[in-house]
Amino acid sequence: MPRALTSALPMPKCQAAISSRWRVRALAALDFWHYLEPVRKKPWRLARAFGLVPLIRFATRTLTLEEAFASASRRLKLSVRPILLPFPEAAIDVDKPADKELAEKVLAERR
Repeated sequence: MPRALTSALPMPKCQAAISSRWRVRALAALDFWHYLEPVRKKPWRLARAFGLVPLIRFATRTLTLEEAFASASRRLKLSVRPILLPFPEAAIDVDKPADKELAEKVLAERR
């Protein structure tokens, strides 16, 4: 286990057990994310990673946002919730010149 994930402070036995369980869950979630990251822009493969039912619901366009996050919570054994933002521009990645131009255009239109 990486040293950075351990506490330097002495903990009561019950707190250490809780901390250890959360550490195991967090590491499992990170492992799963490493699998998901390359397919994050491929919705079919992303839905398939959470099981057959979410994949079928996605394919039939009956998967709701709430159901998708409930599936993710079950799969990760963690509480996963979306953060809904009132401005869609927040999703613009600025990692290419065309993205930068788009971001600048959006900002200019706001003024």
